[in-house]
Amino acid sequence: MVKGLRACPICPDCGSKKFRIIERNDDAGKVTVECASCARRITV
Repeated sequence: MVKGLRACPICPDCGSKKFRIIERNDDAGKVTVECASCARRITV
C-alpha cells in the first residue's frame, strides 16, 4: 500500500506547516512551496 501525500506538508528542516506557493506546474502536477519559517523550498 502506497502512502499518500498530506494535505499540508511539514517542513523537514523546522517542522513548520505554513507554506507559500512559489510555482505551480499543472502539466506535471507539481507545486513548489516555500516554508514561511525557514524559507526552504519543497516540490510536491
